[in-house]
Amino acid sequence: MSSFIHSSLNQLIDLILPRVCLGCGARGFDLCDYCLNNLPPAEEVTAGGGALYAYQTPAIKAAIWQFKYRGAQRIGIRFGQELYRRFGQRFSRPENKLWLVLPVPLSAARRRERGFNQAAVIAKTFADSAPAKFHFVDDLLIKIKDTPTQVSVKNRAARLANLKNVFAVREPEKIAGQKIILIDDVFTTGGTLAEAERVLRWAGANAVSALTIARG
Repeated sequence: MSSFIHSSLNQLIDLILPRVCLGCGARGFDLCDYCLNNLPPAEEVTAGGGALYAYQTPAIKAAIWQFKYRGAQRIGIRFGQELYRRFGQRFSRPENKLWLVLPVPLSAARRRERGFNQAAVIAKTFADSAPAKFHFVDDLLIKIKDTPTQVSVKNRAARLANLKNVFAVREPEKIAGQKIILIDDVFTTGGTLAEAERVLRWAGANAVSALTIARG
């Protein structure tokens, strides 16, 4: 389903069923500012990256589900803004050079099915918050093999095997020597981000950090 159809359906749903905050029930929000600031935080992912929320929090699980599977891209935009508010200054100090901001990609088949890449919505919003420091690029890191969703693969070893050699870099010369921020929606075992980082470093990336909305 195209992103245009998703957007139109969401507008129709909003007319029929006004939004209520998934955290506290306040009208007019998907997640209100109070909940965004007070929901249980995630643990740090790595020394160079981070996540905003604990994935098992019901409001966060519901928000991510609506974003990914009902096409509520406004939730992704709000998440991208919050990700920048919490972590942007870490990467935008005066001595730092421009960072490339890359979303973890979907396979072509999955992107056609969903109509958009949820990580790209978050990543673009994050980068657009400070365009002098961040540059969003959507097509350098690609997924070359369709795989089952990580949530559907219960065994950790199977999850890691599921991700082996699924990513590739187009135009490696544009990655070489660059500082990269990888953005995804959920950190589970870390296998997706680790495999993406491995491929980017093989292409010559100087530094790779990862940011996600939630950690499971």
